Amino acid sequence: MKTFLSRFGLICAIALLGILAVTGPMMVRGWWKLRALNRAFPSYSQALLAGDYKTAYAFGSSEFVKATSYEEFVKELGTAQERLGDLKSVKQGRTIVNGEGSTPGWVGRITADQTYARGQITLLYEFHWENNRWSLFGFKELRARQ
Repeated sequence: MKTFLSRFGLICAIALLGILAVTGPMMVRGWWKLRALNRAFPSYSQALLAGDYKTAYAFGSSEFVKATSYEEFVKELGTAQERLGDLKSVKQGRTIVNGEGSTPGWVGRITADQTYARGQITLLYEFHWENNRWSLFGFKELRARQ
């Protein structure tokens, strides 16, 4: 019985090392991508807060820019401000990064609470890793509170 348990323990240890050898590098890359997204999003948010829509639009991925003109982007941002007043703060919420091997590659999703003079909205942002940086792929409103 002791020999069986020793062999079983050895087999489990080898299996665990094998799993870590395969998934470990992927987890490290995921951590680095998450870290990069957590640095990029505040820059995007600061551009929004400053009303610097050209800088915010520059975060757009090639697909985003192809589908959304700068004028449409500004109009979309203006719609929320018409409804709720000036943007006062952007608070980053849950951030998820996954990818490598999936069709679009690395994808990051962030929920963010945007507080305006007369209310708050929660948005879901999606970023794609493109040309060695996180680029805005799109966003949608999840809920509004006034």
